[in-house]
Amino acid sequence: MGPGCGSDEGPQPGGGPSGSSGSSTSTSSGPSATTGSSTATTGSGSGTAGSSGSTGAGAGGSTGSGGAGSSGAAGADGSGGAGGAGGSSGAGGSAGSAGSSGCAYQSDSQFCACIGKNCGGDTIADSAGGYHSVYCGACAAGQYCSATPSVNGGAVGSCQNGGALTSAQKQKAEMLTSIWENDTPTIDYTYSENIRDNRGYTSGRAGFCTGTGDAIIVVECYDLAKPGNVMQKYMPALVKIQAKFVASGGTVLQGSTADLDAIGSYTKDWGTAAGDAVFRACQDYVVDAVYYGVAMKHVASKKFTTALTRAALYDAQINQGETDPKFGVVKMMSMADAQAGALGNPPTIADEDKWLAAFLYVRATIMKNDSTWRTNTYRCANYEKLRLAKNWDLGACILTNAQSSTYWSGYPSGSSSVFKIVTDPTDPNKARATSGGSCP
Repeated sequence: MGPGCGSDEGPQPGGGPSGSSGSSTSTSSGPSATTGSSTATTGSGSGTAGSSGSTGAGAGGSTGSGGAGSSGAAGADGSGGAGGAGGSSGAGGSAGSAGSSGCAYQSDSQFCACIGKNCGGDTIADSAGGYHSVYCGACAAGQYCSATPSVNGGAVGSCQNGGALTSAQKQKAEMLTSIWENDTPTIDYTYSENIRDNRGYTSGRAGFCTGTGDAIIVVECYDLAKPGNVMQKYMPALVKIQAKFVASGGTVLQGSTADLDAIGSYTKDWGTAAGDAVFRACQDYVVDAVYYGVAMKHVASKKFTTALTRAALYDAQINQGETDPKFGVVKMMSMADAQAGALGNPPTIADEDKWLAAFLYVRATIMKNDSTWRTNTYRCANYEKLRLAKNWDLGACILTNAQSSTYWSGYPSGSSSVFKIVTDPTDPNKARATSGGSCP
């Protein structure tokens, strides 16, 4: 099952590639802005304060439903900068649970600065009730985007120093997730198809969907960095789709691709765009905010310190999403807290070990009891294997052959495709994966 755009809506059969390879790393800033990429359209009403309890249909959506969209402001020309300063879409809704940001919109970079965010992207209401799918930028290597996911499908935040995985550790973590999802450690940025799950087109490294608010952020990022690109012509249709999604508070998935199909072949053009390093970087930046940054924020909140715990939560964030009341990461962390009991402040490595054991058991149990995820409990088992081996920094050799039945009685047997993952002997900042093999 591919996660990404639909992960908070519950398990869905099928799905495209959603993992990632060990080749992507953070850069010092997002694409530079040039010309605004889209003009605003009319949403379906004025923004209102969100009510608690809704679950975001977008990846890792947070609780609270955003207000419906009203007339968006026209896109302005970009003036440069990491966050991008181009025009944005006029779709409904807001970030988090607020109906209005309190900031006027002139450009993405100005608006992001006003709301105090410098990374990620989301659809956010301005002070006049207009709504804009904005891209705020990316973080430097060694930082992470401490972001809050919203019901609108995106996440914006602020770059934080420390508490992130190293380049090699992040590559290893992403290789593991890609193996679980796609049977390969190699990223697939080009993938795009309609998997008939009522989320429109599912595309790219994290299954960005046209019907749940994250694909539009990737395209916005690309439009700011490279006006006139092959994907830019789809922005008006994406704006229209997003307005409907956010007007529902992020609860009504937008499966129709008719407006996109009237323009061209979205899936073909996505694949073409993926040949461009700038477009691949935009996919990386959105993943870093919506999945990676949110996971790192959770780890920081617990004052945990190991790369293994960070990798385990990163994988869960991609697979289960943020706030589903039955299986989201917030729910699983709460269950792990109860099972692990009181921890020190700050927690010792023994405390973190105890908590991670509880979290992996909770997650494995949730997956075991779901018909879609039951055969994938091996992904929890592999982190449990690493925990028992005390491979806290992911520095030792990793072999993806663990089975959940080995660690938890009555759980499914069977493993993923077997790969050996090590630090590249020629470059300590890189990871290397090979099929099969064994660890010393």
